Parts: sequence; C-alpha cells; structure tokens
Amino acid sequence: MILHNFCGYDSHLFIKKFARNGEKIECIPNNEEKYISFSKEVVVDEFLNKEEKHVQVKRELKFLDSFRFMASSLDALSKNLSKEQCKNVKSRYSGKQLDLLLRKGVRMSIWIR
Repeated sequence: MILHNFCGYDSHLFIKKFARNGEKIECIPNNEEKYISFSKEVVVDEFLNKEEKHVQVKRELKFLDSFRFMASSLDALSKNLSKEQCKNVKSRYSGKQLDLLLRKGVRMSIWIR
C-alpha cells in the first residue's frame, strides 16, 4: 500500500495495531514515531497437503510513504495529469460525472489508486 506523507501522519499508530500479540513486523524507522516503510506477513489461506499437514498461505503487506519519492502535495502532483491519463476513472465514468471526479478535491484520491 502506498500512502502519501505517511511518515508525517500517524504511522506509529499503524505499527501498534499491526504489532499486537507479539507478531513480527519489519520496518524502516525515521525516528521513534515516524516510519518510512513497514511490512508484515499475514495468513490469507490454509489447506491440507498430500501428507495431511496444514499449510498456511501467507502474503506480505507492505506500507510505503510515497512522499519520500515525490516530495510534493497530492494536489500539485495530480495537476500534472490530463484526462487521458486517468484511464481507470474514464473506463467507469464519462461526461459530467467524469468532470466532477477530476476536480481538485477528488482528483487527489484518484491519482493514488
């Protein structure tokens, strides 16, 4: 997951929530309360193999701060986008609905998806 200015926000609250029950979390800290990145393995499924042993299927959830790579506000970054570059939004909306979605306030959330 990519979150913009995650380090400047309450990233430490995410860490506390994900680190419950002594589960292992890997992180790159900036200081005690600000984290550039962190990740955690989570179990998404479980099945029995041929030997009748339980096997867990795990995936890694990784959180990154996009502000570290693009040090500007989302508003400023999204202004660089044209209508043609918003392919996912254009595939679902058109006309006035598309124009409303691409206005300043909504454009910021569309850009990061």
